[in-house]
Amino acid sequence: SALAPPNFTQALTDAIFPVGGILKAILKVSGLPLPRLTWFKDGQVFDENERISLVFDPRTATWTLTIRDCQESDTGIYECRSKNPGGEKVTKCTITVSGEAASFIDTPEKVSCLEGQTAVFGCRVSGDPYPLVIWSKGKVKTFTENTPKYSLYYDDELDAHFFEINQCSQNDTGLYTVTLQNVHGTLTKPVSCFIVTKPDEVIDYKSILRKMESIQRSQDAGPDWGKLKKGKGKPKGPGDPGWQYQLKHFNLTGDAQSIN
Repeated sequence: SALAPPNFTQALTDAIFPVGGILKAILKVSGLPLPRLTWFKDGQVFDENERISLVFDPRTATWTLTIRDCQESDTGIYECRSKNPGGEKVTKCTITVSGEAASFIDTPEKVSCLEGQTAVFGCRVSGDPYPLVIWSKGKVKTFTENTPKYSLYYDDELDAHFFEINQCSQNDTGLYTVTLQNVHGTLTKPVSCFIVTKPDEVIDYKSILRKMESIQRSQDAGPDWGKLKKGKGKPKGPGDPGWQYQLKHFNLTGDAQSIN
């Protein structure tokens, strides 16, 4: 019978994947008889385990190497050797596992403002490398610089990116998108904008964040010890804030239960 030596119609290619993500390496091979593959990482043979799978799709003659929950230790030179009686062929690539995919910490689903006022969009993001944040409307309008109408900026105090539309009108209503980009890929989220007629219907992301920060600061500060000191009655026990006040101002020399 005829022999056809192995041939990679789709070879391995260098790639970067985020820590904790899913690593995939794909190749296509031909040959008669169907070649046998052996996989190597940094010169050492490896096989499937609970994280690593090798799947062949006979319809497309495609092999897919998948490593789940990939870690920096998965970085290395990956090699596939394809062999049949007609010969042998090798393909290699360098795979790097580093950083974090771009993601949204939070962002509103909608923004609203009074006509003639400023619509405030915003988002908090994470990623390594830190992602580029792009605001756009529709498929053709991308906002890349500040103008009297549009403002783009990052607020250090709130750790958030903002996009503002000044002197908002009905023409500014519609669906906007915020896109995050880094070496690990692209992530897009839609945000709708509309005009309202009542001040209490305004949705301003910056105001929302400031309220969240204020609440967090008050929670981090703990009880108001001055108010507790002036309170009436004896503390009931460890679960009572007054008890915490006494503990805070008592020179402990033994069991805290000795406080009366």
